[in-house]
Amino acid sequence: MADPSRPSLWFRCLLRLQPRGLREQFGEEWLETARQRDRAMARRGWAVWVLHRMREAAGAVGAAAAGRRDSNSWEAGMMDVWRQDLRYAWRSLVRSPGFLAIAVLVLGAGIGATTTIFSGVHAVLLAPLPFDRPERLVGLWERNPDFGWEQADAAPANVLDWRERVDAFEDVAAYRGGSLGGMTWIDADGTPRRVATVEVTGNLFGVLGIRPHLGAFPDFDDTWAGASPWVVVSHAFWSESLGGDLDVIGRTVELDGIPAQVRAVLPEGMRFPIREAQLWRPYFWDPAARQQAWFRRAHFVTPVARLADGATLEQARAQLDAVALQLQDEYPELNANMFAGMTPLPERLVGDLGRPLRTLMAGVAVLLLLACLNVGNLFLVRAEARVGELTVRRAVGAPTRRLVGQLLTEALLVGVAGGVLGLLLSAAGIGALEALRPLGVAGVTSVGLNGPVLAFGAGVSLLAVLAFGLLPATKAARRAIPSGLSRAGGRSGGGPGGATRSAQGLIPLQTALAVVLVLAAGLVTRSFDRLRSEDPGIVADGVWAFSVALPAASYESRDAVLDFFDRALERIEAVPAVEGAAVTSGLPLTFSGWTSQLVARHWEPDRVVLDVRHRASTPGYFDVMGVPLLRGRRFEAGDGLGGDRVAIVNESFADTYFADEPVLGRQVTFDRVPTEASVWRTIVGVVGDERQATLSQPADPEVWEPFPQDWGRVRTIVVKHAGTSDGLRASLAAALTEVDPNVPLDDLRRMDDIVEAASADARFLAWLFSLFATLALALAAVGLYGVTAQVVRRRVPEFGIRMALGADHASVMRLVLSRTLVLAGAGVVAGTLVALSGAGVLESLLYETGARDPVAFAAAPAILLAVALAAAWWPAVRAAGVDPARSLSEG
Repeated sequence: MADPSRPSLWFRCLLRLQPRGLREQFGEEWLETARQRDRAMARRGWAVWVLHRMREAAGAVGAAAAGRRDSNSWEAGMMDVWRQDLRYAWRSLVRSPGFLAIAVLVLGAGIGATTTIFSGVHAVLLAPLPFDRPERLVGLWERNPDFGWEQADAAPANVLDWRERVDAFEDVAAYRGGSLGGMTWIDADGTPRRVATVEVTGNLFGVLGIRPHLGAFPDFDDTWAGASPWVVVSHAFWSESLGGDLDVIGRTVELDGIPAQVRAVLPEGMRFPIREAQLWRPYFWDPAARQQAWFRRAHFVTPVARLADGATLEQARAQLDAVALQLQDEYPELNANMFAGMTPLPERLVGDLGRPLRTLMAGVAVLLLLACLNVGNLFLVRAEARVGELTVRRAVGAPTRRLVGQLLTEALLVGVAGGVLGLLLSAAGIGALEALRPLGVAGVTSVGLNGPVLAFGAGVSLLAVLAFGLLPATKAARRAIPSGLSRAGGRSGGGPGGATRSAQGLIPLQTALAVVLVLAAGLVTRSFDRLRSEDPGIVADGVWAFSVALPAASYESRDAVLDFFDRALERIEAVPAVEGAAVTSGLPLTFSGWTSQLVARHWEPDRVVLDVRHRASTPGYFDVMGVPLLRGRRFEAGDGLGGDRVAIVNESFADTYFADEPVLGRQVTFDRVPTEASVWRTIVGVVGDERQATLSQPADPEVWEPFPQDWGRVRTIVVKHAGTSDGLRASLAAALTEVDPNVPLDDLRRMDDIVEAASADARFLAWLFSLFATLALALAAVGLYGVTAQVVRRRVPEFGIRMALGADHASVMRLVLSRTLVLAGAGVVAGTLVALSGAGVLESLLYETGARDPVAFAAAPAILLAVALAAAWWPAVRAAGVDPARSLSEG
């Protein structure tokens, strides 16, 4: 909101609309009055303030158009003109309820859609991050052309070296990106609950510049093992689980059975970097890890840095590049071809989300323009019918600018009503937008009907008024000349008048805009259909999955972990209608997993696989998930417990690395350069491919190990269930409780839902573009019908003459329909050409669908022409039903 303590640029611009004499005599007085009124309205809230600004604008335009002179009070004269025009405009609109309803609905739909999408754009791209001097924050990443990595997570050892060697950084912190961990919290009633947790370096909050709600944040030294265990909690967790205790700082809580001290409470709404996060805990790295190879080989942290005072992005980038090259020389085996880079933090957090939002904003801008053209058409047709009335008013002394002001006041009333309706629709639309796809940046911004969004909606409403109101008002006022008095009392004859011709001239533009939106919707929908039809590699029907996390304090050894999962699977498989259960380290379509290099025994010395995926499971996994066994065998109960180590590979692995040789029986190791200490695994089976990350990405080569060989405390259990879902959660939770009452069942989901979620982004775009296209078709139909009906009404005498001279009903219908189809066809051709030239804008959003897909480019014009034909059909029928005798007598 503008600062109401001083006259703003807004009011000075309104003042410039008035004649110079009035500005010089009364300008400062009016600015002072406007300042006081604006401050009073600002105290009453955003909605009142926005409506007040719109009223001030309308008053200034009305007074300027009328040219009022009032030596005592210019503002009083301006407001008097406004009140007169407002009363006249209201009476005029009320006498045409159909026109008013259609205009407000059309404009409200356009403004509502535009404001809704802008709310998402604002939350993601425009809203500033709630950090101290966010423009000084940058996201850091690593790049390695050998592995195909671009802007990848970093190795913690490299991040520590950047922190120490890049002087342009004030400080560097890191958090665990990508996956979200969790800790077990015991509620007051004794119920265990899994709480979403983020691992961070202790200095993360200081680097970001967050101010705590309570307490003080840890520092970098608190990152390492040996420091006192600590935790930072979200405002919501503090309120709900800790009772909002103001003395919570220093309180010891148990998480995963381990005591930790509450160090700070985050501000309300702050959940960086993931919106589900409720707890932040340290990595607790062993200081000795810094010298170990895994600490530089494993890339799993997301670094963020704050630029030092006086340092520029260019300086920091140059120093970071230099340090990355130093690390390549110092660690040639671990950092070969490993480069570093940096991106402003907002851009890093937004990622790929900005591209579809910008495309949606462009699409909704086309929709708003189409709505404005539609309402402008309605006003043009309405103005044509009022030429007689305006001519009488002009004859009795009303100047042209006063007539323009009065007509603009009508447009402003429609604009205000459409704007209010649009904001109401956007309030509902924002909820739907958030439900379809949660928007906002990394848990620190959110979508909402806030001040900037309201101001945008008000500004769009005003611009829309000018877009659809100025041309009709000017044309009508200029045509209202005394020589037109003969038209005031009767019907006009002949062809369409100037306003109607202008309305007809806008039809091709409306149709062209509609074609663009329908084509975009067709392309995105076909892309979504193709993505949804992709085979995920599993049979998801009847499969459920949930997470289990074992507290390290209770399950310190591998044997303890294996014993828990063995007993848990036994209890779960005893649940009625459960046909099988298994443990896995990751689910398809949600799993990135860890990767490593790989070498097969007897390969040439320089042959190595640089980046192969890994997963682990118990023997029943492939049966539960419906993954076919192609060769060899599945895992068996004794695999991984002793003796030779085994592995199963997927089809992509076998085809990529053993296309011309047998894969079964081959031995592989995960060392780039095998030594006597290398561990070799024998490939015993080949299974079908699962899509690991998304439906749009083909399956990568993958190695499976039996769970005892790659065990972990946080794992997923998959269950094949033949019954209904009623009571399933309770039954599964009870089975876990029998094994350990302190281990909760977390995040129970159907695999069908996970498969559906894999195409959520494409569904989001397809839904919105389809909505835009539907609205565009409706607007095009309304515009075509309105203009065609008006033309038919004005050409009634002509049709009467034609029919009196022998024309039949069919020929009159063809005449009306052909004219409409010619206008619509011109727009279809123009819109198709525009879409062809700009098709590349959508190319990055499409899957297995060309941006110039012939089916979409054939269907969209056909749909528009069918809509045009349907919209013109009833007016054509009415034209064919004209009574020649009556039409000639009235003409």
